[in-house]
Amino acid sequence: MQILHICLNAIEFLSLFIAIGAIICRLWIFPSSFFEQNNIRTQWKKILTIGLYGIGITSLCILFIRTMEMSSASTFDTVYFLKPVLLKTHYGHILIIRMMLLILAGFTFFWINHHRQFTNTTAYTLFLIMIGIIFTYSATSHAARAGDFTLDEFVDSLHIFSGLTWGGSIIMMSIIIFPNLIEKFIKNKIMIATLMNRLSIVCTYALCGVLISGIYNAWRLLGSFQSFINTEYGNILLTKLFFVTLLIILGTINHFVLVPHIRIWASDKKNIGYPCVKKIMITISAEAIIICIIIILTAILINGIPPALMMKGVSRVKSFFRTPSSLEYILGAYPEKRLDPLSFARLGGVVVSSAEVNIGPQRKIIRTL
Repeated sequence: MQILHICLNAIEFLSLFIAIGAIICRLWIFPSSFFEQNNIRTQWKKILTIGLYGIGITSLCILFIRTMEMSSASTFDTVYFLKPVLLKTHYGHILIIRMMLLILAGFTFFWINHHRQFTNTTAYTLFLIMIGIIFTYSATSHAARAGDFTLDEFVDSLHIFSGLTWGGSIIMMSIIIFPNLIEKFIKNKIMIATLMNRLSIVCTYALCGVLISGIYNAWRLLGSFQSFINTEYGNILLTKLFFVTLLIILGTINHFVLVPHIRIWASDKKNIGYPCVKKIMITISAEAIIICIIIILTAILINGIPPALMMKGVSRVKSFFRTPSSLEYILGAYPEKRLDPLSFARLGGVVVSSAEVNIGPQRKIIRTL
C-alpha cells in the first residue's frame, strides 16, 4: 500500500505542476500574440484540463484508500465511512474545500471555452483558485500540526507554490513550445528571445522562494544537521537536494550564458543559425527530467516521518483503528480537533503526538511502535 500511496502522490504532484505551469505560462511567460495562435491555445487547454482532472481524481483516490486502511473494511464497505470522514474530520473538511475550488476552476474554464476568450481577469481568477488549492495541501500536511493559518502552513504553501511555479513552467515549455519551436517559430527570433527571457526571470524569482522556504522547512522537519546522515528521511531529502542543486546549476547556465546569447542572436539579422536555441532546449529538457525525479522523491518524503517530529515525542502508528466500529467511535468521540490531519496522513507513515495518543480510549485502539 505504501507504494500505491507514493504513486498516487507522484501523479497528484505532476498534475499540480502541469496546472500551475499552464497558468503561470499564460500570465507571465507567453506573450498575448503568441498565446492567441490556435495550436498553442488548443494545447494549453488540453494540458490544463488534464492537470485539473488529475488533481481531483488522485485526491479522491487517496481519500478512499486512507479510509479503507483506517477502517480495515472491504472496498465495498469503505463507502459507508466516507461520509463521516468527510463531515467529521479536519482532513475531510479540507478535502471538501479542495473539491469546491476544483469545481469553481472547472466552471471558470468552461466559461473561457464557451466565450472563446481568456482575459487577464479570468487568468488571475484561475491563479487565485490554484493558490487556494495549494493551501489545502499544506493544511493536511505536517505543517498543519500546530493548527491552521500558522507560520508553518504559510511557509509550506510558499514552498509548494514556488516549486510548482519553477518546475511547472519548465515542464510546460518542454511540452508546448519545444516540439514546435524549430519548425514554426525559429524565424521569429524576437518571440523566442522573449519567451526564454521571461522563463528565466520567472524561474529566478521562484528559486528564491524555494530556497527561503526550503531552508525553514528543513530546519523544522529535521531538527539537526545529523538527521541528514543518520535517518532515512534525511537521506532521501539529501538526495532530493542533490537534484535541486543540479537544477540550480542548469538554471544558472541558462540565465547567465544561454539567454544572453539568444538575445544577441535575436538582434543579429544576418545570423540565421540557431545553435544557442538548441542548447537551451537541451538544458531545459534535462531540467524537466530532473523535476520528474524530484516529484517522485517528494512523494516518498510526504509518506515518511520527519525526524524533528519523532524527537518531540511523536510516535509512529503501525496499525490504525482495527474495526469499522472503532473508526466510527473515534469519529464520533473526537470530531473536532487535531487528531484528523495527522491520523489521515498515510498508513505506516502517520504521526500522532503523545498528547493526542493519551486521549483516553485511543490508547485501546492505537498501537505504536
